[in-house]
Amino acid sequence: MALCTIRKYSLQSKRMCRLCISSIKTALYSAPVVHVDETGVRASGETTWLHNVSTEMYTYQHVSEKRGQDGMREGDFLQHYKGIVIHDGWRPYWKFQFEAHGLCYAHILRELQGVIDCRLYKGYWQGLIYQGQQNNTIEYSDKRKRKRNIARRLADRLNEYSEDFCRFFWDFRVPFDNNQAERDVRHVKVKIKVSGCFRSLEGAKEFAKINSVLSTARKHGIAVIDTIMATLAQASCISWALASE
Repeated sequence: MALCTIRKYSLQSKRMCRLCISSIKTALYSAPVVHVDETGVRASGETTWLHNVSTEMYTYQHVSEKRGQDGMREGDFLQHYKGIVIHDGWRPYWKFQFEAHGLCYAHILRELQGVIDCRLYKGYWQGLIYQGQQNNTIEYSDKRKRKRNIARRLADRLNEYSEDFCRFFWDFRVPFDNNQAERDVRHVKVKIKVSGCFRSLEGAKEFAKINSVLSTARKHGIAVIDTIMATLAQASCISWALASE
């Protein structure tokens, strides 16, 4: 195939991807609950960050050189979203003005297992947290630097964000964990494990756009090959998905 033909199809697919991404973001804005996560990917020999926003039916991903709030804002989504966001408790997420936060219990279960594995059983919701704090006191180094073991750090975090950890008890839109977002970034981690890295940051950003479209299509029961063919034919695969609901 001639280089000019490859370039033509490449530009054509990029143009359609932009239209699909716009449709995906519009659908996510109307979702009452979204899952968010971020994961490191190597590009041009540097660590960059893939940011994920998803539901059971839609996936939006973008790549940034930054992990925190600035990197999240580059995706031009979280700063505009007004629903409930499920995440792992990382502090930059608290800087956005959402309706509410829901925190992932799968992370807490893993940390509790870590407490057990380290034989820090001393802690036993407000009563348990209180016991955990009382039985795992804060120590100070010679330079007066605060030192907390993993049981105390967990108890403090459960206490500080108690309402958000318990939200799934009374708001049935909020799930128990954030596994949706973690499943949606798993494909990226498998690719990195196989290929090692992206050659360029621009390539990583384009991969995130394409993966957003393909992931959303799969969630709507559309085959990957059909999505690719529709994109090259300049037909919006997302419109198909919306029509099929």
